[in-house]
Amino acid sequence: MKPDKREQLIPGKDRAFSTILIMVVLMVVGAACIPLLNVQYSPIRENLNLTVSFGGSGSARVIETEVTSVLEGALNTVAGVSNIRAVSWQGGGYISMDFKRGTDMETTRFDVSTRLRQIRDKLPEGAWASVSGSAGGGGRGKAHILSYTINADMPASEIVRYAEEHLVTPLSRIDGVDGVETSGASPFEWVITFDPNSLRAAGLSPGSLSNALGRYFQNSIVGTQIIDDRMMLVRLKTPDLRGELERIPISKINGRLYNIGDFATITYQEQTPQSYNRINGLNTISLDVNAMEGINTITVTDAVKQKMDELSKSLPENYAVKLNYDASEYLNDEINRIFFRAVMSLAILLLFVLAVSRSFRYLAVVGVTITVNLLSAVIFYKLFGVDIELYSMAGITVSLGIIIDTVIVIVDHYTFYGNRKVMLSIMGALLTTIAALLLIFFLPEESRANLTDFIWVIVINLVLSIIVAFLFVPALLRKWPLKSKGVVKNSMKRMRRLVLHTARYERLVVWSRSHRWIYVVAIIVLFGIPIQLLPASVSRKNTAEGESDTKGGLVGLYNKTIGSKWYQRNKKWFEYPIGGTMNLFQKHSKGRMTFNREEEQPEVVLRVQANMAEGHNVQQLNEIVMEMENWLQQFDEIKDFYTRLSGTSGTIEIHFKDEFQRTAFPYNLKQQLWGKAIRYGGATWNIPSLGENDQYLSNNVYRTGWSHAIRLYGYNYDLLYRYAEELIDSLKANRRVNGQAGFSVGYGSYVDNEFCIEYDREKIARTGINLYRYYAYLGEQLYNNRVGRVYDGQNYTPIRLVSAETDYFDLWHIRNDMILIDSVNTRLNDVGTITKRQTGMNIERENQEYVISVGYEFIGSWDLQYRMQDEQIERLNEQFPMGFRAGGGQGYNYWSEQKQRTVLIFVVILVIFMICATLFESFKQPLVIILLIPVSFMGMFLAYPIFGISFGQGGFAAMIMLCGITVNAGIYLTTEYRTVCALTGKTGLKSYIRAYNRKIVPTMLTILSTVLGLIPFLFDGRQNLFWFSFAVGVMSGMLFSVIAVTLVMPVFFPLRTRKKSFTVW
Repeated sequence: MKPDKREQLIPGKDRAFSTILIMVVLMVVGAACIPLLNVQYSPIRENLNLTVSFGGSGSARVIETEVTSVLEGALNTVAGVSNIRAVSWQGGGYISMDFKRGTDMETTRFDVSTRLRQIRDKLPEGAWASVSGSAGGGGRGKAHILSYTINADMPASEIVRYAEEHLVTPLSRIDGVDGVETSGASPFEWVITFDPNSLRAAGLSPGSLSNALGRYFQNSIVGTQIIDDRMMLVRLKTPDLRGELERIPISKINGRLYNIGDFATITYQEQTPQSYNRINGLNTISLDVNAMEGINTITVTDAVKQKMDELSKSLPENYAVKLNYDASEYLNDEINRIFFRAVMSLAILLLFVLAVSRSFRYLAVVGVTITVNLLSAVIFYKLFGVDIELYSMAGITVSLGIIIDTVIVIVDHYTFYGNRKVMLSIMGALLTTIAALLLIFFLPEESRANLTDFIWVIVINLVLSIIVAFLFVPALLRKWPLKSKGVVKNSMKRMRRLVLHTARYERLVVWSRSHRWIYVVAIIVLFGIPIQLLPASVSRKNTAEGESDTKGGLVGLYNKTIGSKWYQRNKKWFEYPIGGTMNLFQKHSKGRMTFNREEEQPEVVLRVQANMAEGHNVQQLNEIVMEMENWLQQFDEIKDFYTRLSGTSGTIEIHFKDEFQRTAFPYNLKQQLWGKAIRYGGATWNIPSLGENDQYLSNNVYRTGWSHAIRLYGYNYDLLYRYAEELIDSLKANRRVNGQAGFSVGYGSYVDNEFCIEYDREKIARTGINLYRYYAYLGEQLYNNRVGRVYDGQNYTPIRLVSAETDYFDLWHIRNDMILIDSVNTRLNDVGTITKRQTGMNIERENQEYVISVGYEFIGSWDLQYRMQDEQIERLNEQFPMGFRAGGGQGYNYWSEQKQRTVLIFVVILVIFMICATLFESFKQPLVIILLIPVSFMGMFLAYPIFGISFGQGGFAAMIMLCGITVNAGIYLTTEYRTVCALTGKTGLKSYIRAYNRKIVPTMLTILSTVLGLIPFLFDGRQNLFWFSFAVGVMSGMLFSVIAVTLVMPVFFPLRTRKKSFTVW
């Protein structure tokens, strides 16, 4: 067939050369832009949040009334706020504000700070508020990239001082570094330990000591003096007694001058550590380097390491610096792994093209086209700010197969027809894929966070593949024509096989079209009717009596059949044959359908969490953890373990050597650790699971949260609290809850306790005790405060004033010690009691509504639990007055998200249908094309249960991808059928068979190229769960699409259509 005359104009011989030259220029520019791309480990998530922290004196109710409401009223009108949440507790709270996408966070932060300054006078005395959160760059924050350990034969404080003077400043000046921090050393302090009883006998108090220190170290300007025509400042300064603090005078009483040394002993010692950070059980001085997110991590780490190598050469002889953590190391490994996948994918695809075409010239055309496409795409990665991270690099690999599909189709069509009229079908096929991918952006932020760059990379590559296919491929074929028409060379032997196959295939199609009901039944049965989702019983509201009716009409019929006890006992025998592959898939995915952002596990890390009860300190926890560290030292299989302790909780993070990562040793060590941990008293231990089938171990007997929750919202806190108490009583009455219900403060949160002294007013009046003086006495006995700082010429050293009775004067002495107040001897047990009580719940508000969470435990399946929860929420919403409502907890939101994903799949299918309907100006043909999607889903529904793979985010991405690429084969065949009809003027089965024979080979090649291009993603197995699940889902679906194209599509394809619709584009 001769080329269309219009094709001689675009491009001609001269224009073909110009087109090729332009593409070469784009390749060079794209190659030059590669070093300018931002290379990251993980996707950057824009932080659109600001938090205002505040404090004051009073209970949670007082703080909420006097501080929180004032701040929230001022901040609620900040431009761009999408959600505002306030939490108040005793002595403080915070307000968290979420903003809409596109908000300038730098300007917003300034606005919030200005509003806080304006309302400062409206806050009660002693209250404060400060803003924290995102700042600059859209709030991307910083990332930890390097960690060094510094060792030297000298005190830790001296090492830190040297590091801050000689290392921190040079490293901080490197472009991209956000900060350099040192840790691991406790600074020194002066501790003045005084005897409160001796001090009281002399008529002094701890305040007298504090005032004396303040006066002594006062360094103030008291005036000016003119000397030699120059004005000089007159500074008042006391003699330097830094080494003799005992000689500092306090006061003169009855002619005697008292000094600090008369009542106290003074020591110079390290401050009590508030936290511990160790590596392999050794105390170390760490130097941590943080980088701004949004910059090239590899470039910054290389610059920092190079600078540190230079600085290390000038270190004193006894100093040694060791690199402990390097974020770029793992990033480089992952880049190499992704690069290996891409190279392997490209090699497999090119070998596939060579094997099919048996032409090196054809292979060269495909290779050059891919190179032009990818290098040109780099320009747009830079223009649109797409970061190159693990997901985007994988997106490049995934798009290779689709790009080759486009090349195969355009080369096959152009070499046979000599025109580019297939471009509209190519554009329609790629638009369906692009539209399907872009609809992922309608998911919540946390669900699409990892997929953003992945989608944009594929979209950019596919859009460019359309341009390259339209301009570059025809130009290249004019300058370098192929010897054969089409992908596969024709021969007499092949033609004879084709005639024989065509006759058999035509007879099969004729028989199938006359027995369509068989295919309809097969598709319905294999795909499945979701009868497993039917509830065990239904009811309807009886509006006349206000009760639920379960017996009348269709409701009664349903409950007597589907809801009958016999059916419920034997329903599995109905669900498997009727539910089809969907039922099999749902049974397998139940409880494994997680959508974590971090599904990949690059290495096996064992974490041991230790906690102590309220009232303990980090030093007591450290003693127990050190024994665990000493025990871990014996295992050579351990690469490193990191210990972090703070407050009453701590973590040991154990990393294993590479050769033991995927062995049984981590699991054996976990069991040994558990056996060791439960022998230590005074601490509770938690060891999270190492994988999907591993067990979470914990001996924590204190409740830190409830498994399920119902959240109540309202404008009146007292009334809402009463409703919450009624809900708790209602839940406790449920036999499946079994009394396990109460107020929920959030998972991992605790209600603090405090000691409260209650007095008997009659006894107080009878004894005549002065309560103010009694409180002052307790304060003196338990005094422990910082009172100032001493400058030693280089640094400021804090001074701490501590009562010698602090460790001795415990709860028993508070109750039973005889105390002399104003010549009155008394003890607390005689005039009152001291009891331990909870400080009260936090008060939470969301968007001006009070929120109270009611938690509970449920005995039964998740389906029954959510059914019960829905009934409770519906009942509460019907009973509540206006201004109050009930909603689900976090688990409820999870299932709502699953509904969103299901709706999104149907929206994707609808959009694809609309694109196809616009493309073909028909409704019948697009319906047949859409039918390919559920058939391909059958393959995916079978693959996950058979291979035992979790669905997860990778599986959902595979479903979206399948919706977009499965229909491509149908679009190509439909386009060819319409072309044949337009050229011959005939419709019917003969024309369809002719179009089928013409396009089935390139169509099958596009399907196989997509499958082959994903093979490298299976190399790492389940270690990379997202990509493994994604690859298995797409590959299985595409293989089943072969059945859909060859058997299902010709059976339902409408062959009798008006001729005027068969126009050539």
